[in-house]
Amino acid sequence: MPDLYQLFAGFAGLVTIASLWNLWGGELFPAERDPKGGPFVYPSVFQAPYVPGPVHAYLN
Repeated sequence: MPDLYQLFAGFAGLVTIASLWNLWGGELFPAERDPKGGPFVYPSVFQAPYVPGPVHAYLN
């Protein structure tokens, strides 16, 4: 038969886990937010002379 201390420790652990789960909203690893804004474009100072336009046009 389980000891009274083991029953209490198990119940306290369950209450702690349930409290943390509720505190985190049920998601341990929430999804990231959608990024806002357009793609990053390097300034023309950093582009090589033979690249005729924004760098992101060649990455698609």
